Amino acid sequence: MIRFIITCLITVSAIAHAADTYVAKPGDFSPPNPMISDPVTWKPGTPDAVIGLTFGINAFTSIIDASSAAGAGDTVFIASGIYAEGSEISPMVALNFKGDGPGLTILDGNESHSLFALSSSSTIADLTIQNGSGSFGAGGISSIGPELNLSNIHFLNNSLIFRP
Repeated sequence: MIRFIITCLITVSAIAHAADTYVAKPGDFSPPNPMISDPVTWKPGTPDAVIGLTFGINAFTSIIDASSAAGAGDTVFIASGIYAEGSEISPMVALNFKGDGPGLTILDGNESHSLFALSSSSTIADLTIQNGSGSFGAGGISSIGPELNLSNIHFLNNSLIFRP
């Protein structure tokens, strides 16, 4: 009787879930400063590293672009850094947004706009929302969706200007 032994090599890095999207600063991917369609690793050299991503498909430098590419129920993972998107993050479907933690992942509205304008149920976790400014709804987050779940969020210097 012949026995076959199969050995599996287990990698510490995670393989990306097909629909989730990942956001980092351009120099924080491996290789750094990727071009569209380049294969990349998100958060290389960390226990949270995710290999097998394609820049412009499921890896982005913009939260707005990542949320546009995600489908209903997907998670947009946001690495540490300060993100000043320039306009509201307004996904058309229910999404989950997950940062590395308050003070590490910071969304900054530059006192010119709200950070999130949500119309579907969403979850936002582990980040700081700062310097949001709105004239309708809220300075940091505006939500008309049926459910908004917030977890481990720090709100700093957000303002609402009421204009009847």
